[in-house]
Amino acid sequence: MGRDISGILVRYTGGDVVEYAVDNGVIYDVCTFRQLQTAVMLGELAARLRAAGNVVEEFNAEEVKRREERRGEARRMRPDYELGCGVPWGNAEYRRAARRSRAASKAMRRG
Repeated sequence: MGRDISGILVRYTGGDVVEYAVDNGVIYDVCTFRQLQTAVMLGELAARLRAAGNVVEEFNAEEVKRREERRGEARRMRPDYELGCGVPWGNAEYRRAARRSRAASKAMRRG
């Protein structure tokens, strides 16, 4: 563990996969942005998880940045069904439905 690690990917024995990263000394879950309530360094956390029988993959700051960029790109490519943007079969019908839904919601709030 001599190299500087900025994140770990943990495959728990139950099948769950969680990615942890460090930002300003705080360890957080990348998907939920929840801070880990532990006062250990990331390397020590990785060692403890390995000792418990989990598979741990370590990566450096460059890899963390690449993973965040890929995740952001995947989010941008996801179709927006409410606005109808990026829907493969066209968005005119979805835009009309979204407009009607917003209008109905506004009317319900008025009473």
